[in-house]
Amino acid sequence: MDLESLTKQYPHSWTLMGAYCTVDWRDEYETAERLYDDAFGRMNRGELEEIDAELGAIAAEYPTDDAIERLLDTIGTGLDPSLDTGRTPVQWLGDLRRHVRGLIDARDA
Repeated sequence: MDLESLTKQYPHSWTLMGAYCTVDWRDEYETAERLYDDAFGRMNRGELEEIDAELGAIAAEYPTDDAIERLLDTIGTGLDPSLDTGRTPVQWLGDLRRHVRGLIDARDA
């Protein structure tokens, strides 16, 4: 797993994790959910659907906590699922996917 391959395979996820979730993201956002709202709020429905598909592919390719932690380490994100959300990496990824789907559903309403 290398950063260049990951950024090509998961461009929207990389933008979220690598650009928004920088080491100092906590200085700008009270919670991870607020960060997600800011990042995803800038996306149109098509982009949200793309990130939803990427997150599904990530969940399939990296099904364990250790695998997700290695992925996040490779991306170089400042987000630590356990520390920042109180959830295991697998739980966090599931929560993130539900968050994105909720935004997609809200745009349908």
